[in-house]
Formats: sequence, structure tokens, C-alpha cells
Amino acid sequence: ALLPPSSSAAPPPLRRLRLDGCTVGDDGVEALAGALKRGLPLRELFLESCELTAASVEFLAGALSGARGRGRLAKLGVRMSTIGDDGIIALAGCAEHLDVSAADLGPRGFEALGREPLIAVELFNSPRLGMSVDEWIPALSSSFWQQLTQMDMSCCALGNEGFKKFCNKLLECPDVMPKLESLCLGGNDADDSEESGNQLLVERLCAAREGRLRLIWRNG
Repeated sequence: ALLPPSSSAAPPPLRRLRLDGCTVGDDGVEALAGALKRGLPLRELFLESCELTAASVEFLAGALSGARGRGRLAKLGVRMSTIGDDGIIALAGCAEHLDVSAADLGPRGFEALGREPLIAVELFNSPRLGMSVDEWIPALSSSFWQQLTQMDMSCCALGNEGFKKFCNKLLECPDVMPKLESLCLGGNDADDSEESGNQLLVERLCAAREGRLRLIWRNG
């Protein structure tokens, strides 16, 4: 029988890599970082629950940011890696869309993220933000988050008072997160009763943003 002619076409370049739940280890991340530096045309990288260490973060940051880095990814996910503020600060400039949910984010890391031209950020399950609302909310200004269109800050222990303070800040300061289109604040125990006035606050905020903002906030 005649065999079909072998194809000489090169395989398509690797653009998206998901290693969620894999014990990649520092050596694996170092090898991946080396490939990125050598020109691997990756655009999206997901490392959820990969037990990243400080060394792993350093390898990634060195490959993606700074003078010797190859440039930012479109998406980088390190969800459920307890890298803390230092690790998040190191990765802040590594992607346009960054997922640092359940990564022990605090006010220092939040401020560092705000300095970067991030388009989307996922901060789900970052309770240290809820415990420090009186630190990071007053510090919000037009110097931060200027390119941001999407933010997920659900389940961050904001509580009703933190929810009100954040929404009022955005209402009173339209130059804070001016391009924001989607904001998720669900699971923060905001009072959704009519008496709380939170529904009216949300409506006022969305109207002040000329109808561009979609805010998800109810607990159920």
C-alpha cells in the first residue's frame, strides 16, 4: 500500500499553555522561563495551584518584564499560589490580564498592580483587602488603574462598610479607574436590603459612569 506523503508543514506555534494543578517545581518554571526568553511565542499562561515559590516568581518575572524580558503576556494566571505581596509585585508587569486570586494579596500588592497598565485583574478571595479598606481605598487616585476595564474583587471580605466606601470612592472620583466596564463585588456580605440604600448607590455609580459600568454585587 502506498503511504501518504509526509507533511513538511511546521506545527502551529504554542500560544496558550495551561498547567493548572501540576507540580511544576522551580526547575520546571526555570525551563519555561528560558524558553520564553528564547522566543517561545506564548500569549497565555495558566499556573493555578502549582505551588509557586519565590524562586519560581523570580524566573517568570525575569522572562517577562524588565530590560531583558521578552514582554508581557496577554494573560497570566497564578491563582491559588500563596506568593503574597512580594510575589504579586514581581509579576505585576508581566501580563495585560492578571489573575492573582487566592494568592495572599494585600494593600502593598494592590497598589503595585494599580501602577501597571493592566486591562483586567482577578483578585477573588483576597481577604486581606477587606481587612485594609481604610488603607487602600483613600489611596486610590487618577495615578492608578488608568487602563483597567475589568476587575473581580469578589469574596474579599469587604463587608457592607467596605463595599460602600469603595463604591462611593468610584462615584466621587470618576478619574479613578475611568475605563472600568465590569466590576464584580459579589460575596462580600454587602447588605442587599432596600433599607441599606446599596441598590441606589450602585445605580448612581453606574449612571455616573455613563452606563458603561456593569457591577455585580449581590451575595446570592
